[in-house]
Order: sequence, then structure tokens, then C-alpha cells
Amino acid sequence: MPNWPEDELVFHLDLDLAFDDVEAAENRLIGLGATQPAHQPGGKHWTVLLDPSGQPFCVSAAGKKG
Repeated sequence: MPNWPEDELVFHLDLDLAFDDVEAAENRLIGLGATQPAHQPGGKHWTVLLDPSGQPFCVSAAGKKG
């Protein structure tokens, strides 16, 4: 299991998901098993979550660009 951001991800798909209601989406994704790491390089622009296997993906508001 990767330990992002400490471990380099050799085979990595950059998955960015956009939602109208970001807070609701984050809560739903966490309820489905995602976790939110302390390291958040996107600041207020996007949130990094980790899937159950430890792979990072980003969540942002629909219509907004990083």
C-alpha cells in the first residue's frame, strides 16, 4: 500500500473529480472508505483524498480550475 505523499507513485493515474456540492461529496467519499491525509497541496482549490488502497485523488468544485 502506498504512503502518499512520502512514497513516489510509479504507476499513477491523476484522477480529479468535480462536484457541485464539494462538502457533501467529500463526506460521501469518506463514508465509502476514502481518507483525508493531512498533506493538502491544493489549499482551498482542491482536496486530496486517498482511496482504500492508499491511492490519492482530488475533489474540487465543478466549473473551477485548479
